[in-house]
Amino acid sequence: IRRNIQPYSAGEGLIHRPKSETPGDAVSEGVGYGMLVALYSNDQSSFNKMWDAANTTMWDGCYYNWQMAPSGKISGTGAASDAEEDVALALIFADKLVPAAKWQPYTSTILGSDYKTHAQKILNCLWETKQIVGEGILAPGAGWGGRSFVNPGYFSPAWYKIFAKFDSNGDRWNQVVDKSYDIND
Repeated sequence: IRRNIQPYSAGEGLIHRPKSETPGDAVSEGVGYGMLVALYSNDQSSFNKMWDAANTTMWDGCYYNWQMAPSGKISGTGAASDAEEDVALALIFADKLVPAAKWQPYTSTILGSDYKTHAQKILNCLWETKQIVGEGILAPGAGWGGRSFVNPGYFSPAWYKIFAKFDSNGDRWNQVVDKSYDIND
C-alpha cells in the first residue's frame, strides 16, 4: 500500500495507479481495494488515511467520483458501483472491529461520520442514485447501465448478504443477490 500512497502529493492517501492509461491517477476502485487490504493487514491508520483522502477529494455527496487525475482534479465523474460496494463493505467490517476492541472508534473529520454511519449512507445512495435499478439489477454506475447494460464483473453477491444483515432496509439486498445469480445463468 505505502508504495502507491506515499509518492503522490495530489490526493495524498489515495491509492495511485503508476501504470494505468493515465499514470499516477487514482480511482474509487483503488480506494475500496486499499481499504480492504488495510483491514486484512489490521492497519487502521492507512485505512483512515485512505478513507479521509477519498472523502476530501472524491466524495460528491452520495458517491465517490470514479477517477482523479494526477493533478488532483476529478477527471472521471460519477460513481463506479463496484467501488461503492467495496468501500461500504470495508466500513462495515471496520465498524465491527471497534466494539471488538481491535480498532479505535473513528469519525472522519471531513464527513463528520463514523464507519457505520457512512456505510449506511453509501448503501442508501446505491439505491438513490440508481446504481441499483428495477427489481435489483446492479448498474455499473450512478444513473447509467442496468437493464440496458449489465457488467457481472461488478456483482458482489456475498457482499449483498452482508449488506442485508447490516442495512436498516436489509431485505432489499436479497433481491439484488437473486437478480445477480439470475443474470449470470
